[in-house]
Amino acid sequence: MENGEEDSEDDVIKRVQPIKCCSLEVHSSRPAPGCRYMYKRIEDKFNYLEDRIMKYSKAIVSSQLYEKHVDPLVASQAC
Repeated sequence: MENGEEDSEDDVIKRVQPIKCCSLEVHSSRPAPGCRYMYKRIEDKFNYLEDRIMKYSKAIVSSQLYEKHVDPLVASQAC
């Protein structure tokens, strides 16, 4: 997934204003097997973000910049 493509697609969706009201009729509570719906794209975006967070958190831990967790109350009293 390229971030630029995702952003441009999302921008188009945000900019388009509905011309008339419409309704939605639900025929089934789940998608047909093999169909890819919008929630799949959303799930892909969340997985992408989760992977980035994990990658950066592993990099921070391996850099040893933050070796020890400190309670903020204790840290403020030490100064």
